[in-house]
Amino acid sequence: MSKTINSFSPDPRLWTSEQVAIRLNRSVPWFYEHLPRLKQLGFPRKDEELGGWDSKAIECWIDKRSCLDSTLRVRLRSSVKPSEHKANGSQAQES
Repeated sequence: MSKTINSFSPDPRLWTSEQVAIRLNRSVPWFYEHLPRLKQLGFPRKDEELGGWDSKAIECWIDKRSCLDSTLRVRLRSSVKPSEHKANGSQAQES
C-alpha cells in the first residue's frame, strides 16, 4: 500500500521575525530594536508556545493604524438598501 502525499499547503498563519519585518518593510534588527515601542502601540505579542507572530493579528493592527477598520465599519453602517432610497425620496428604480 502506497502512502498518500497530502498536497494541501496552507499559508502560514504564524510568521517568523523575518516575515514580520518584511511585512513592515523593515529589517529584522529594526524590528527587534523597535519591538518594545510597537508593543506599547498595541502590536501583537509573539506566541511563545507556537514560536511566531499571528499574521492576522498583525494585519488587523496595521488596518487599525491606517484607520481602515473604522472606515470599513462606517461604510458598512452607511450602506443604504434600495427600499430605503424610496423612503428617502430617491428616484431609484427597483428591478
